[in-house]
Amino acid sequence: MFIFDAQWICETAACAERQIAGAIQKPDFARHEGQTPFAYLPLPLQIDMSGTTFKRLLVAGAAGACKSFGARWELYKKSLRVPGNQSLLLRCTYPELEKNHLKYMEIEQAMLDGAKFVGGNSPKMKFENGSLISMGYCKDAADVAQHLGAEWDDIVIEEGNSFLPNALTEIPARDRGSFLAQRNGAPRDGRTLILANPGGRGMLTLIDHYIKRDPDPDEFPAYNRDMHGFIHATLDDNPYLSEDYAARTLGGLTAARYKQLRYGDWTVTAGQFFSAFTSETHIVETR
Repeated sequence: MFIFDAQWICETAACAERQIAGAIQKPDFARHEGQTPFAYLPLPLQIDMSGTTFKRLLVAGAAGACKSFGARWELYKKSLRVPGNQSLLLRCTYPELEKNHLKYMEIEQAMLDGAKFVGGNSPKMKFENGSLISMGYCKDAADVAQHLGAEWDDIVIEEGNSFLPNALTEIPARDRGSFLAQRNGAPRDGRTLILANPGGRGMLTLIDHYIKRDPDPDEFPAYNRDMHGFIHATLDDNPYLSEDYAARTLGGLTAARYKQLRYGDWTVTAGQFFSAFTSETHIVETR
């Protein structure tokens, strides 16, 4: 899955240079003449995901925008470049974690210098430079507590829309940076990346904290909107998709779910009475 003949690269020199600067090179054994030298060449969306100045960032929108793959490889890159970096990667359930990340990480370790994948109930990717990526799940209220005792340089919550609302506020509060990374010159601060599609039990929390950036001030009196950002991901962000991807893959969905996963539409919810409702058409500001 790694010996690609070619990878997509921007047509403009400035954009291509950004991609190459953020790339991970293949190890010598995987290099072949006439093929790309990169194990990972980030797309513009993935560069923006890692290069944000926001401490906490939501990247959400269409399903298939290459959010998950990019987030995992950006954790690899950070782990390789910052000795001692401590990362946490979460999905809602363990089966989701296994299907979307673990089965790939077991293979991808061969493409990462000094990396070793450890499976089991507490899966990890360990690096010889002291960096560590811990993987876990957080489905129920009892699961939230198990992720509150450590300090992290990077937290990735994938499919954040499926998490409990309090998990989306409690777990990011542990992105304070690790002593291990700081000892190697990193700043004592961390960041949280949440990946999501519209819908799910965490949707309203994500809208309030990351899209509107205006949660209830009585419930969240110390909320700082300047720390929270949002990137809207579209299918155009993934040039590897086929031209008929939306029709072939998403075409069997209900109207509401199609709007959510095709266009990343946060204004529609499955089962709503007025299925044609849009905020642009049906909401008018009054003085």
